[in-house]
Amino acid sequence: MFDVVLVKISKQNLKKYESRFLDPQKNNWYPLEPILLESIKSFFLERKINSKIFDQLLDNLTTIDLIKKINKINPKLVIIDINEFYLDELILFKKIHSGTSIILIGNFAELAKEKLLKDYNFIDGIVIGDYESSCYNYFVSLNSKKKVNNVFYRNFYKKCKYLELDNLPFAKREYINKNYDFAIPIFGSRGCAYANCNFCQTAAVIKKSRCENISFKSIPKIISEIKEIVRTYNKNNFTFIDDCFFDYINIDNRITELTTQIKKNNLSISFLLNMRIDQVNFSRLKKLKEAGLWGIYLGIEGYNQNYLNFLNKNISKPKIMSSISICEKLGIKIIAGYIPFYREGNYKCIKENINFIKQIPGYQPGLFINILTPLYGTFYYDSFYSKSKNLDFKDKKVALLYQYLEKYDFYLKNNKEYNDLIDNKIFTKALEEKYKKKHFDFVNYIFNKIEDNNDN
Repeated sequence: MFDVVLVKISKQNLKKYESRFLDPQKNNWYPLEPILLESIKSFFLERKINSKIFDQLLDNLTTIDLIKKINKINPKLVIIDINEFYLDELILFKKIHSGTSIILIGNFAELAKEKLLKDYNFIDGIVIGDYESSCYNYFVSLNSKKKVNNVFYRNFYKKCKYLELDNLPFAKREYINKNYDFAIPIFGSRGCAYANCNFCQTAAVIKKSRCENISFKSIPKIISEIKEIVRTYNKNNFTFIDDCFFDYINIDNRITELTTQIKKNNLSISFLLNMRIDQVNFSRLKKLKEAGLWGIYLGIEGYNQNYLNFLNKNISKPKIMSSISICEKLGIKIIAGYIPFYREGNYKCIKENINFIKQIPGYQPGLFINILTPLYGTFYYDSFYSKSKNLDFKDKKVALLYQYLEKYDFYLKNNKEYNDLIDNKIFTKALEEKYKKKHFDFVNYIFNKIEDNNDN
């Protein structure tokens, strides 16, 4: 019945606190529908090949139950979207019937391709970049056993130019109808025009294995997809999930074309997208807001300038403050990417990063304990952890601060009043400020406690 099964591995028991945001207008802090797998499935379907998607989180499946379902289907090919945090789940896929070929996709898989093929002998290949057409070409090659381009095998790899994004069919959104009451993810590009952040796997993949930094869908293609989703599913709230929806050369032309086409097609939509700090200015955001923009995801990451330089962010403190001010003037919600802790940081640096959270509008409790993670294959990983694997804080005061803030985070997750507010979607601005103040009262108490002990 199904020749291909596509799988997104995740933890079945992901808590709702960790998977959604507190703002009543829903955004991207929740389990996204598996848009990449849906796009691959649509590419197969256009070529008369039936496939089935399993998303462990959205389908509420344990890995063992998932494998039983796959073996019952007995497909020719299983395609797995994997990251490094779920390798304990991946090992269980060796129980898939031996006649089924298994390939991996995703940034982590690309960066760890040699290691994965060495450690997991049941994996047959790793797709590099051009997911839809490369997965299809791999499937077609199964009978002939011919090696295909843009797939990394144990003894063969050849990369070639990727398929233009405009040539992809629209993704069939099968999860929208499964009580998916969130903003609809949509992508207008793949890759990143900048690729400079040294902790980012997208940047690492671009530098190490991709044919190109970034590719774009045309604005007409994006508008057509939005119109189809509105018409088919009666949904009008979108999240652009691009790492970099705009580049640094054509940003103003792309904004003008997008906003003009939204208005010309009478699309009454709301949307959130990702922008870099150095892309934000008043006229750009004003145009986008008039077309339906309600929020932007800003990768601020920190406020101490030495730390920003350490991350290779190429942004300054004044530019961060300017971006926040522009968003507040226009009434645009900021969803901040913020990582105040890093293991190499001293107490003074981390304290400055923590204190700056006061300047970020709204209340995102997770920001207080976000810690820079050495993701496999990144410059940060290669430089600091590829050999030593030492994850200890170098400054003991920073370690103590993190322990206290982690305990407060645990308290919030188990606070009945707090969780009732989230469940009932009545987390108003006043309540956000109340909880933000309580959080900072605790933070300041811990600062004083740590510093008093140090003086003594």
